[in-house]
Amino acid sequence: MALLLKPASLPCLALMGVLGTTALAALQLPTACALFTGVCIGAAARDLGIALKVVKHWPIQCELLDWQKVEEAAAGDER
Repeated sequence: MALLLKPASLPCLALMGVLGTTALAALQLPTACALFTGVCIGAAARDLGIALKVVKHWPIQCELLDWQKVEEAAAGDER
């Protein structure tokens, strides 16, 4: 799931979508082209939906998290 939320994944997905759609259109495979384009658009919509849910629920998560423990875990301090 972490990969889905990384900003670098969207340009890679867009590039794959453009190149794949162009290749399938050049091969004159309209059904495959439409299917591939739909899959890429669906993947982008899924990523956007996940990001919107995370933003929507962030205020609740922010209140529930013990930030001192989070910072300790990030620093590698274990208790």
